[in-house]
Amino acid sequence: MTPNNEDLNRLEQFLAATEHQTKEEALAEMASQGVDVPAFKARVADVVRKGYQQQVKLAVQAARANASKKTNRRFGDLPSKPLAELIAIFERIRIGEFGAGCQQAALARCRNLQDSPPSETELRSWLEDISTIDEQ
Repeated sequence: MTPNNEDLNRLEQFLAATEHQTKEEALAEMASQGVDVPAFKARVADVVRKGYQQQVKLAVQAARANASKKTNRRFGDLPSKPLAELIAIFERIRIGEFGAGCQQAALARCRNLQDSPPSETELRSWLEDISTIDEQ
């Protein structure tokens, strides 16, 4: 049940017309005019719930986009970089070019490799994680 502009306009007009009444008076007036009050209340609750859900969804999307920007800044746009460039960045981290904290994180990641190179997915994930380390 998606509200349309007409529904919202009617609801807004109703709320403006009843602002001088108590909730009980407004509901009694609606009932006297033949409005199914329980159905009306359920519909309003549904519209409000869906509005809140949409706002939460938008907030989560914004937070994800912001977090993605933060993790990609130090090493650039990691998702769009080719594998060779990711390997080069990781090697620069391993030699300490980005600071001791990043270097230690890279070395810790390498301990479990057992002479096999990381997959591209692993490497991207590692670089994203390492990019969040704050250097002092």
